[in-house]
Amino acid sequence: MASNNTSAARKIYQEGRYAAHSLHYLATQEEHLNNDMTFGFQMYGLAGGNVEDGVTDKYKLFASEYVEKLFDEDKCLPAVRAAQHIVLWMQVSFELWNTVRSCAIAADPTYDNEIAGVDNLPKKADQIVAYWVGSMQDASGGGLDGDEGFSLYSATNEIADKFDTDELGGARANKNILASYEAISSILSSKNACTEYSKTIKAMWPILSALSRQILVPQIQSLILAMLEEDHDSIGIFATIVVPQMSQCRHSSYKYLKHTFLDNPYDSTKFHKTLWVLRDMYPCLGIACREVGHPIDYHDSALACPSYYIMDPILAGYPTSSEVLEESKIDLDMHQINILTQFDDEAYWKMARYIYKNGRNSKTFDELQDDDDITNDSLLSLHSLAVSGDRENAMYYNDFITYFDDPNYADTLILDAFDNKERWNDSSLRQRAAVIRITMQVHLMYMTILTKLNKAVTTCGADSDTDSSRINLLKLNESVSKSRMSESCIQEK
Repeated sequence: MASNNTSAARKIYQEGRYAAHSLHYLATQEEHLNNDMTFGFQMYGLAGGNVEDGVTDKYKLFASEYVEKLFDEDKCLPAVRAAQHIVLWMQVSFELWNTVRSCAIAADPTYDNEIAGVDNLPKKADQIVAYWVGSMQDASGGGLDGDEGFSLYSATNEIADKFDTDELGGARANKNILASYEAISSILSSKNACTEYSKTIKAMWPILSALSRQILVPQIQSLILAMLEEDHDSIGIFATIVVPQMSQCRHSSYKYLKHTFLDNPYDSTKFHKTLWVLRDMYPCLGIACREVGHPIDYHDSALACPSYYIMDPILAGYPTSSEVLEESKIDLDMHQINILTQFDDEAYWKMARYIYKNGRNSKTFDELQDDDDITNDSLLSLHSLAVSGDRENAMYYNDFITYFDDPNYADTLILDAFDNKERWNDSSLRQRAAVIRITMQVHLMYMTILTKLNKAVTTCGADSDTDSSRINLLKLNESVSKSRMSESCIQEK
């Protein structure tokens, strides 16, 4: 759109023209703010990790303010592009997590579903794809590779063509997004969906988690291309989307990207290092490098994805001897729970509780069936570790349950803190958040490690005929304790 049409474009942005709601409404409607996990990470990331004393309140309208700033600068095309990507990406994120909120309301017998607006659950899934695809795609051919219109769907097909991540029928990301939509729609259409004792949310959760990552893929691709083209307006738009979301990952990498993109003008001389840091974050986001791909018109070997995939990661400098990458990601669940429970906001606390109960980052490669036998991939959760039956033979386990008089003591402490119950009733949010954080670290994960140690020794003993295979961890602990006592006596002498 030419610059002399800036005022007309701005009026459409603010007042709308064809849809029920304008883009400005979607970016500023109170219901859409501070109400889902993706928005929470956005607020945390934009605020530099500081959520105390209402610091994030000044970022709540970040999407609309960014668009309006570009209009003020008479940058019509960038303003339209910012509205297309920032506002619609945020709206799609809201709609996908809103399916969880709506399902929880529908399952609560105290609510009237029609009055609560959750009487048509499949519509919740339809709204995700409606905002993503838009109305201008030509469906006559039945293909997926449409690039008409100004939706995120068409923009994803366009950028995929430049990154060689398009397949027969359209962008790989679009295929994944539509497949996720179909799976969610199928679950919500089942006869037992979102009833009082159903497993609907647990069945949808891995799909929604994956979907929230897939809609970031074209934004990351667009950021990389803007860096190569040194298009500073586009860098600003896509960095505003991507960088705050990195706050849910490694803090040092997020701080580097924030310093590079949001706090200072982009320095093209740091392209390769910045790309390396950005790419290093993909595993945290549940995105494979091949899903992002590389720009095909630029002949730089550094742009290509590595030809290998690290299945046996190096953890704190120590190389592992087996595939434990997924298990190692459980600390991301803890980190993301910590972020969300720093907010004085019930919606974020509910999302943190869902992460605790259902997992988010560690895949188990098991299969999960919902009430109508729909099968989905499963996630490893902190809750499942806290109640695992494998703990029974772990060192110190009996001592802990004797002390707490509860076989699931860690899980009980954490859920009571989440639910504001028992001894944590009416405690401050900061106290309850500290209880959750510390219990996950020093109780839940401690016993999980002891459980894995016991299982390793037991497995070793079962596979060996030597006397040394009959090692008992309790006896080993007694031996270590006696040795330390002896050393102490020698030192005293």
